[in-house]
Amino acid sequence: MWRHILRPDALESNFYAWRITGDIKYIDRSVAAVQSFQKYLKVSATNGYVGLMDVNDAALQRIDDTESFWYAEV
Repeated sequence: MWRHILRPDALESNFYAWRITGDIKYIDRSVAAVQSFQKYLKVSATNGYVGLMDVNDAALQRIDDTESFWYAEV
């Protein structure tokens, strides 16, 4: 079981890879990640975000804890 606890590190890694290489695939990966965040992590009632207990099954329990850096970095 792999948890996602709202860490934007993957987006940051893709940004630096793009800056170093200029390869657009890193931008595409970041766009896909943000779209997944919107689809699976956004809570429409509050416009907040939640983590997932198991990234392989988004219907399972969600983690109702948003770190403050989430809004600063994403």
